[in-house]
Amino acid sequence: MLSTYRKALALLSRKEKRRGGLVLGMVIIMAVLETAGVASAMPFLSVLGNPEVVQTNPVLNTAYDGLGFTSVDAFILALGAAAFGLILFSAFFRSLTHYAMNRFIEMRRSQSPAHKGRGHIVQGMAEHSAL
Repeated sequence: MLSTYRKALALLSRKEKRRGGLVLGMVIIMAVLETAGVASAMPFLSVLGNPEVVQTNPVLNTAYDGLGFTSVDAFILALGAAAFGLILFSAFFRSLTHYAMNRFIEMRRSQSPAHKGRGHIVQGMAEHSAL
């Protein structure tokens, strides 16, 4: 199985390998952002269901005091906005990553020998059918 990956990597130039590494890095960042986006909803829902948890939970209390909030309602609103913003940014980055992946794949496909020969085959068929 490892030899298959080595053979596939041997087909790529140094520049293509670097771009592939960047795309792989984007995929890893996308996974972390997706996880953080889903996880960010949990504190918001916890505070929304029980506002007293702001005073009892040390992490939420530190954020509440550190950011200078005086109202639990304002803190809940800010927490919800932050969770929504993170989920929105995660969705934007996911779209950007999918674009980068598809572009990388299509650029490799268009440069493959099998794809380059396809034009000659289609052109030959068109000439043959015109006779």
